[in-house]
Amino acid sequence: MRLEELLEEWTAHYLGGMGFRLHKVEREDEGCLFILGWRGREVVRARFLPMDEGRAASLEVEYRPGTLPRGVEEGLFKVMGVLVPPGGRVSLAGDVRELEEHLRRGIPLLLTPWGLLVWLAGARDLSWTEDGVEGRVPVKKEEDQGEREELRAFVETHRDSRDPYVKGALERWETVEWEAGS
Repeated sequence: MRLEELLEEWTAHYLGGMGFRLHKVEREDEGCLFILGWRGREVVRARFLPMDEGRAASLEVEYRPGTLPRGVEEGLFKVMGVLVPPGGRVSLAGDVRELEEHLRRGIPLLLTPWGLLVWLAGARDLSWTEDGVEGRVPVKKEEDQGEREELRAFVETHRDSRDPYVKGALERWETVEWEAGS
């Protein structure tokens, strides 16, 4: 199956019910660039490089968190994880000024809008880059207890905060807890 056909099937099967359409697919040397539309407008640009000899698959997404309603946005990124097998890499790029503001306020990377979306796509070991957030898809299910304790400590010490950035982080913590099953 050609890569274009795979992306068309993936969009129709996983995203069609949420109102997404594949607007455009451009073949590149080793992979492709695709653009997803929602309600008639382009909202996501992504570059997909499938696994090859000596190279893990990767998905580089350009998207501004908050463009879509929260449930739609989270559903989209969970489905994006289907494209990247274990050992692959997921990144989310865009205007990082807002991300930097979250980090300046002491919010853990996973509890930022960018970190949560990359995590929902299956990536772990998140890191901040000059363009956004990236992580790798683990070969086997992993849980970093140290990270979980750090997140819990943040939640406990900031539970009564009135800062809107922190309030958003606490809501994203609920999503992490739900998705992690704890």
